[in-house]
Amino acid sequence: AQIAGWDFNTESLAKGNVTMSSANQQIKLGTVTDFNIDGTNTGILMDGTGKFFVGNEADDYIYFDGSDVEIKSNNLIISASDINMETDKFFLGTSGSSGQFISGSGANIEISSSAFHLTPEGQITASAGKIAQWRINSSSLHSNDNVSDGLELKPEVGILARGTESHSLHTNAGIFSFGV
Repeated sequence: AQIAGWDFNTESLAKGNVTMSSANQQIKLGTVTDFNIDGTNTGILMDGTGKFFVGNEADDYIYFDGSDVEIKSNNLIISASDINMETDKFFLGTSGSSGQFISGSGANIEISSSAFHLTPEGQITASAGKIAQWRINSSSLHSNDNVSDGLELKPEVGILARGTESHSLHTNAGIFSFGV
């Protein structure tokens, strides 16, 4: 039977790409026909078991399969004054040798980018930066932004002390100090 262009029978109500079916307990809007994300169909599909799909199968969608939620998007915007996400492990970024990422699991965190890497063991690799007042460059650690003044640690060279005043060296049982 039909009313105002809508087809209906004892099991469904349908018009164009809109179907509500009691036989398979589904509501469909658009061209999505099943929960296999395997094409370019677009729309909304829900069923009586709790499964839910909304979006475009090829690019951007939210899918709940009854136990897990999958979100795929070319551009995801989340905005809130407070966000609380709890998880045992996480990965944000791009994997692979040229990727940048922040990841964590098992009480460890790892951060990597093109010029910085922090491993789960706590090893830091960086070509430049600053820790407290120590400046890091590609070949040394320096205690002062002015390279002609202060203390410098250089691998395979040693400890260098520079200043505008003369220094004296004091040693005591393997401990040394510089003084003016």
